[in-house]
Amino acid sequence: MAELKMNITYEKDLDDQAIRIDTDLPYREDYQMKMLKNNEIGDLLKVSGTGIDGGSRYTFRTDGWISLEKQYETKDINREVILEVTEAVLSVIDTIKNYMLNPDNILISPELIFEKGGKYRFCYLPVRYMPLCESFHKLTEFFVKRLDYRDTEGIFLAYRLHKESLQEQYELKTILDDYKEEMNQRKAEMEKKEERTSEIRKGENSRDSFTENIIFSPDQEDMENFYPVGNTGNSVVPLREEYARYGPLKKVVTRFKTGIWGEWEDLITETDGQDGTTHL
Repeated sequence: MAELKMNITYEKDLDDQAIRIDTDLPYREDYQMKMLKNNEIGDLLKVSGTGIDGGSRYTFRTDGWISLEKQYETKDINREVILEVTEAVLSVIDTIKNYMLNPDNILISPELIFEKGGKYRFCYLPVRYMPLCESFHKLTEFFVKRLDYRDTEGIFLAYRLHKESLQEQYELKTILDDYKEEMNQRKAEMEKKEERTSEIRKGENSRDSFTENIIFSPDQEDMENFYPVGNTGNSVVPLREEYARYGPLKKVVTRFKTGIWGEWEDLITETDGQDGTTHL
């Protein structure tokens, strides 16, 4: 079926804001117009229709609502907006099915999707415009052109929607669900990576702090507290002498054995020229 020719005009004054769509098809007051006139369909702009010059004119009230095209004329679009608009498309499709309306008649175009306060409204044209799958793909081209390329997740989402919607038939909800699952996986992996990096940094800081506080020579307090005079069998031996001979080395060896200062093989002692006395 050939694409429907439309002429879009805007009217705006102090008390009236609307968009008019003229087509060359004769106007018909069919069940669709009755549904649209007699029901408050939340996801759609209110519409009225009439015949004009052998064709038809449909007028949509846009009071306070701004089109995507106008809103992002001079600024970039990000992941949050792409996600909101796509979910709004899914919502309006579900909504109009309750009124026996055809999703292909939703005008999925940046200049005909309106936003106010984080909510979105669409125009429903009672005469067929183009298949929904095709019109949504055209919308993804708008996303790609206006995308904020500093937004990594926005790039992932826009690319996926654009690529998947190239198919003749596709399930938009499935595409969106798959993207959200992959996004959560990427987020979880990033959090794990940041957690590992944080643990490594804490470990490095702890080792640096320990190294700065190492004391190699024993002080008098150590000798008084841990090496009192004691009995070693048949004779009384001043254990302070034992400390003087082996105390510092024993402390170092103990630290190496427990892994505090590396491997046991790394221990280096110097005894050359020291008359039997060992020093670090």
